[in-house]
Parts: sequence; C-alpha cells; structure tokens
Amino acid sequence: SVTLLGERAEVHGRPRDLLALLLLRMGRREIGAALWPEASAGKVRNNLGVQYSLLRRVLEPWGIRRYLPDDALVHARADVWRLEEALHARDAEHVIAVYRGPFAPQVDVPAVADARTRLERAVVDLLVESSATAPPERAVHYLRPALEIDPLDEEAVQALLRRLVASGRASEAEQRYRRFEADLRRELGAEPRAETRAVLGR
Repeated sequence: SVTLLGERAEVHGRPRDLLALLLLRMGRREIGAALWPEASAGKVRNNLGVQYSLLRRVLEPWGIRRYLPDDALVHARADVWRLEEALHARDAEHVIAVYRGPFAPQVDVPAVADARTRLERAVVDLLVESSATAPPERAVHYLRPALEIDPLDEEAVQALLRRLVASGRASEAEQRYRRFEADLRRELGAEPRAETRAVLGR
C-alpha cells in the first residue's frame, strides 16, 4: 500500500510494478530489462517514459517533482527498506516488528518474485539462527513467525520442538509435530526426517 501525505494513494498495473522495482533500488536499465526483457532498447526507453509519467501523476499530482525527481524515490519511507536494514543489522526483534508479509504480493514480475523469496528466506534464516542462542521463551518467540512464513522449514520445526520439549511443553510439541507432519504429507507427499521424529523420542 502507498500513503501520500497521510492519504492512501492507489497505484495499479505497470506503475505499481515500476514502484515495486524502485523500492528494490533498481535503476532504469535494470527496470527496463525486468519489465520488457524482449523489447528493443528504443521501445524500453519509450515504455519507461510513459510509466514514470503515470507513476508521477499518482505520487506528484501537483506536477512538481518531489518524490520521483529522476530515477529513484526520495523523501520516502518503505517497510521493505526498514526490513533490509534490520536484516543487515542481524536484529531479530526489529525484523519481527517490521516484517508485514510477502513483499509486493500483487506484482507479477520475476525480479520482484525473486526479491520476495530472497527476503522471506533471509527472515526465516535469521530467526532460526537467533533462536539457537536465545532463552527458551525467546527462541519460541523467534521460531513461530519463521514457521508462519515457511511452515515446511524442517530445521525451524526441529528447533521449535526442542525448545518446547525442554521447557516442559511436550503436548504442545506433539501438536506442532502433527501439524507439520500433515502439512508435509499434503504439500510434498513426504514424511518428517528421522532427526525431527527423534526430538519427540519417536
């Protein structure tokens, strides 16, 4: 979602795709290749000019270039930028506070889909890594959102089960295992690994 001076601004279609790529800090050349990979250089330049103009009509309806003066957003804040900063700082608490869900889920552009997957993976990896040295309750606090993002991450499941068992919550661990087992069978037609079963003494 986009907010302009406290009011929601509607961005749809190609301008929305362009905005997502700008939020990934891409330049014109990269954006052109991402949006029109088969087009000629001249066609890409023309398309970019049109889409930048359409996006500016939403972001700068008064006709003065303030937020998109050239090829990058300025005087703007974005959750994805805050998330990237928290990931870079290895700050699990900040990551949990900032992460709001998949990046630009409405945008169907391969470069955006790749970034979406990369960010999700980075969040899960950091939370699992942070749980390894955290006290039991804090570890559970990290692992639950990691598994909301990727319910089939078996390393995260193992870590959560170990922490639940260690803190005397064996029945909760059993329920969590059964849910993972059912999800794994339904999604991949597979069974939990022996290491995962072993956490519960199976």
